[in-house]
Amino acid sequence: GEAVVVKSFTGKIVNSTPDAGMHVKAPWDSTVTFNIRNQPIAMYSNAGGEGADGAALSVPLKGGANASVSITIAYSINSASVESIYNQFKDQQGLKDTALKPQLRNIVRNETAKLAPLEVKEKRAQLGTNILTALAAEWAKYGVVVDQVNLGDITLDQATEQAISKVITAQQEVEQARANLSKAKITAEVTKTEAKAQADSDQIMRCGAQTTEVEVT
Repeated sequence: GEAVVVKSFTGKIVNSTPDAGMHVKAPWDSTVTFNIRNQPIAMYSNAGGEGADGAALSVPLKGGANASVSITIAYSINSASVESIYNQFKDQQGLKDTALKPQLRNIVRNETAKLAPLEVKEKRAQLGTNILTALAAEWAKYGVVVDQVNLGDITLDQATEQAISKVITAQQEVEQARANLSKAKITAEVTKTEAKAQADSDQIMRCGAQTTEVEVT
């Protein structure tokens, strides 16, 4: 589950290997270890606190609103890339802090900015897929594989939540008004039909005819 880079006292790479077991190095050389198993980047906020890599991300939405997004990424490092990663970032933490976490923040913000407040929760599955695709393309150049993207809580800012609540209430009132109108139309039609039936019956009676009451369903 590890790959090791062996470096000289000057910092130059002497060797690297992902193979398990006993290995030999010169006494004056040192090693840098990279975990090549699945690992998380966790950015979230809840009652228990914050994620190991930071709080939930504050992101923009289409139209100027804002939201808070909790996200956890599972990624792994290609063992063949550890020398390149060492040359660029010196160690795994450097890769994570300098490249992976900043790019994760930027990509999540870019993707949420394409969605309106009413869409960001409804389309969370598609949002997760879009984030994974963008991350995979960006991190491939480092030899990092994105294994999974999990979106947690998506919370809109208070002003937006209140505005959406008003929209939903207004929609419900419109539907209720439509229902009331339909009911009024039906009642009026029944009244009209009953009045005409009574008028017809009265006319028949005045002509000397006899009527029989019939119940029809």
